[in-house]
Amino acid sequence: MNFFVRLRPDDAPRRMARDRLCGMKTIRMLITIFLVVLAAAAVAGFTWANSLDKPPLVGGRVVLLLGGIACLGAIAVLWSRSPENAR
Repeated sequence: MNFFVRLRPDDAPRRMARDRLCGMKTIRMLITIFLVVLAAAAVAGFTWANSLDKPPLVGGRVVLLLGGIACLGAIAVLWSRSPENAR
C-alpha cells in the first residue's frame, strides 16, 4: 500500500475549504448543544416557577420565558447562514 499521496497544486484550496467547513460545523454543533441545555434549564425553571403559587415569581417566569425564546432564536440564527458563502 502506498500511504503517500501526490497532491496536485489545485487540491490544497479545496482541502483547506473542506477542513474549514468541518471545523465550522463542529463549533456550530457545540454551541447548539450548549443552547439546548440552556433552553432545557429555562424550561425546568419555568415549570418549577409555575408549580409555586407566589405572585412575586411572575417576573422570574417572564425572564425564563424570554431566555428560552432567545435560545431558540440564537439557534435559528446560528444555522441560518451557509458556511460555504461566508467570507
